[in-house]
Amino acid sequence: MPYKDPGKKQAHYKAYRASHKPEMAACRASHKKETAARGRAYRASHKEKEAARGRAYRASHKKEEGARDRAYRAFHKKEEAVSSRTGHLKRKYGLTAEMFKTMLTGQGGVCAVCKTTNWGHAGPTVDHNHKTNKVRGILCNGCNSVLGHSKEDPRRLRAAIKYLEENQ
Repeated sequence: MPYKDPGKKQAHYKAYRASHKPEMAACRASHKKETAARGRAYRASHKEKEAARGRAYRASHKKEEGARDRAYRAFHKKEEAVSSRTGHLKRKYGLTAEMFKTMLTGQGGVCAVCKTTNWGHAGPTVDHNHKTNKVRGILCNGCNSVLGHSKEDPRRLRAAIKYLEENQ
């Protein structure tokens, strides 16, 4: 359909795109999925080649990559320290930072089991029932590990205590 007036041509295509919007969106989505699948398949079958390409790029752009990483870390340092911990508490346990502080204060600022303030490498840990997801208290890393490794089974813990008492 030849157009002498470029404005008419533009109007025609604009009207066409408007009337075929759902089909065009579906086509774009399908094409995007197909392209992504081809990319994943290629990368999976050329892992070593892709890894070598990535290493070569990083080696040749060391200064730029380092500067970008340092700038990113400097910009997000305080935000990450706060938001990653509070985000984790909110996502996993439904706790706000204020609720966590209140719980810890309610325990006297110590581990609910052994009463230590030596929290371990991860800091104070939220203890929760793995079946009900109900938060029970705040523990040090060691006490939290003991409960986890015992599969939260009181019989197993009593048996371990008996064993320790008999084999001092």
